[in-house]
Amino acid sequence: MDPSFRELFTFTSGEKKGLLILTGIIVLLLLILLLLPFILREGKGSDSEWIKEMSRLDLKINESTVPISDSIAEEDEVNPGRELFEFDPNLATEQNFKALGLTSWQIKIIDKFRKKGGRFRTKEDFGKIYSIGRAQLEILEPYIHIQSNLSTEKNDSARLNYISDKVKNDAGNFMIEINSCDSNDLYKLNGIGKILAARIIKYRDRLGGFVRLDQLLEIYGLRTETFSGLLIHLRIDTTLVRKLKLNSMEYRQLKQHPYLTPFQAKSIIKYRELKGFKGLEDLEKYKLLMKEDLEKIRPYLSLE
Repeated sequence: MDPSFRELFTFTSGEKKGLLILTGIIVLLLLILLLLPFILREGKGSDSEWIKEMSRLDLKINESTVPISDSIAEEDEVNPGRELFEFDPNLATEQNFKALGLTSWQIKIIDKFRKKGGRFRTKEDFGKIYSIGRAQLEILEPYIHIQSNLSTEKNDSARLNYISDKVKNDAGNFMIEINSCDSNDLYKLNGIGKILAARIIKYRDRLGGFVRLDQLLEIYGLRTETFSGLLIHLRIDTTLVRKLKLNSMEYRQLKQHPYLTPFQAKSIIKYRELKGFKGLEDLEKYKLLMKEDLEKIRPYLSLE
């Protein structure tokens, strides 16, 4: 055979290694393609009923179509150890719910919903949560008291009164005003370390001050259990909140607020340059903010 022809079918050591690696990759990909249907089928079958029910909570409560369960309603009985008292389902602790007669299963579902950012806006919303039966809702409904989202002084005062005067005046407790305290004050609270205290102060500065205690749950690393234990030690002075002046604020100042995206801030500036704002409702009317975004940031806005 002609040596030059034979050379065409001869590989160097480097080419042989490359060919072996390429062959291995092809075989591995073929194995993955063959096994993938079995892997997916196994993963699908391992989903528990708990995860399936939790998927319902991905929807906002005001968009929920989950009806009150008739079967649970029929089985629900008045708990003889139940203690009835006024409560806010957005702020109540696990101990509060247990005293009201809710089961551990129901409390887990409510906690999961709140951790996902859900919020009860009406008494009926509380009844829409999965596992709360009609009979149970009828018993609890007269005692449900949900604080308004609007940041008026009246509503903020009512929110502070959510914790009973007896607990607040207990000699063993101390109070911290969240909008004027420093990180050293926060460090005194159980469950708040130096890093978390610094995050709270930093987030407060970006917001311009807190208008609701539950805004603390927006801070990375602050767990619901820790937050529940802080309530008896915290109060809010909303007169210290800094306002965003829509008709004079600069773009840089607007975009730094946690409740505004850079795009929203830019849209606000452009609209202001064209017409100027006559009312906060202009933000929704002219599609600068969605209704839920406006309600969230409303306490921080001013027409000055």
